[in-house]
Amino acid sequence: MRSVIMSVTKRPNTVNVPRLGDEVVARILLMLRDGLVISKGVNDYLKRVTLSCEGTEFKSELDNAREQIKKFPDARFTVRLTPPNNWLDSSNGNVGRNLRKLSFYIRMWSNNVNVELTLPGDIDIPPYAFYGCKRLHKIIFEESPVSITIGKRAFTGCTDLYMVSLPRNVILNEAFDSCEIKNLVIICDHSTLHFNLSFNNSKIAKMYIEQRGGRISINDSFCKCRIDTFEANQIDGIMNFSGAFFHSTIRHAVTTQQIYQRLMDIVGLTVEDSIVM
Repeated sequence: MRSVIMSVTKRPNTVNVPRLGDEVVARILLMLRDGLVISKGVNDYLKRVTLSCEGTEFKSELDNAREQIKKFPDARFTVRLTPPNNWLDSSNGNVGRNLRKLSFYIRMWSNNVNVELTLPGDIDIPPYAFYGCKRLHKIIFEESPVSITIGKRAFTGCTDLYMVSLPRNVILNEAFDSCEIKNLVIICDHSTLHFNLSFNNSKIAKMYIEQRGGRISINDSFCKCRIDTFEANQIDGIMNFSGAFFHSTIRHAVTTQQIYQRLMDIVGLTVEDSIVM
């Protein structure tokens, strides 16, 4: 390891550290734990830590992540969770129980943690599986030809979602009620998407929807929502479109003339501004 030069100023418990590689991050974190203050300008660089839990010893990795987060409260953690197959084997009936364990860890972590969760696209998510997991930052489902169901309020109360990536064949049953989502991308390409009362009462910063093939049904979804930016290019095959967005507000819509007219026909939807392509 190359040598590291650090200078201590006259003020006690303050260390000026040059911008360094990852090999010294662990040493800096020990300083943070011992009460040292890192000088402004390198704070963010030195306090951002990424932990991955994805191996066969998944439970031990979760426990280790919990200890690291407790030990360094000044650090900003990104925890990437990819449960292994043995954790989500539906044949042994442990899927629901293990997902509840995982959600317990996520809810227990403090505000300095962003969680990126990757789930296989071939397992059903039981109701209330990740209810109230406010540390969830990204939800990614792997692609699978199998159709899955995401149960009632499985992600309700997740109020810091930066990205939601859904599988190609999915049924959502009130799954994302009362959420806050930065980016919601819905692309249907020779697949089947059913949204039943999903995303209602949510705040969505940016929503993009495109139906290239297959079928999308958005039955009574996106009602009482606040959507900052709505973009859509092709929605001819979307079913129950007129029943969606009831009592919702779209601040800025970027659509074709045909889609804009369909939005205007929805009872109770307010579109404050639009760009018609």
